[in-house]
Amino acid sequence: MVKDSRASELVNSFPPTAENYDKAIDSLKSRFGKNELMIEFYIRELLKLVLNNTTKAESKILIASLYDKLETYLRALESLNVITEMCAAMMYPLVESALPEELLRIWQRHSTSLGTSDAKDRLTKVMSFLQSRRKKRRR
Repeated sequence: MVKDSRASELVNSFPPTAENYDKAIDSLKSRFGKNELMIEFYIRELLKLVLNNTTKAESKILIASLYDKLETYLRALESLNVITEMCAAMMYPLVESALPEELLRIWQRHSTSLGTSDAKDRLTKVMSFLQSRRKKRRR
């Protein structure tokens, strides 16, 4: 938690006892835990990745950074119960569209051998593919 932030002040307003732990968490959730706003934020971040997509050749930094951002946003959305089967059908094309053109072509060639599967599984597979590409570039 950021020192002297509003959240910090809220937590510090409770005496530090075990009984107050749940009360502090509930207060944080009610004040700052607006799921709709957090979902909108992470969807916008995914859209920024798509809009800022570059056609530059695949690079070590680009793949690592892209993977880290995608993983962070998808994990956050999953914790907000957004990565359900229906939502995964919308997330998958966003993730795929965030890939640089060269990497997208490699993914499309690779994905045809995986067969068809549900959207959530395809989302998992594209992230695994991206992670493997990132690891290869580190070597």
